[in-house]
Amino acid sequence: MNFNRCMMIQQVGWNIQSTIAKAYPKVGSTLPWITLCEKLVNLKPVSNLSIVCWKFPENGVLKLKTDGSYCSASGKSGMRGVLRGDRGNLILAFSSPSSCCSST
Repeated sequence: MNFNRCMMIQQVGWNIQSTIAKAYPKVGSTLPWITLCEKLVNLKPVSNLSIVCWKFPENGVLKLKTDGSYCSASGKSGMRGVLRGDRGNLILAFSSPSSCCSST
């Protein structure tokens, strides 16, 4: 595969413009780069909030939700989960510390 520097720069520029347009919809992304950066310094990102609701699984199906966390400062990590039935009834819940050396 040939490395095309111009295409890469255009793609990175397009990705940056697209990201800026989503985070700051009132700023024109066709402005010169320096002008755009100066305008961005004075703006605050737009918050997009959405309500997320838990959905019941199909009849006869169990639903397992799991999550984990890692704190690089302390090196501590943990995991947790919930198993629910098709009517939302709690079958099992767990939480446990775990050993981990990275968040990846």
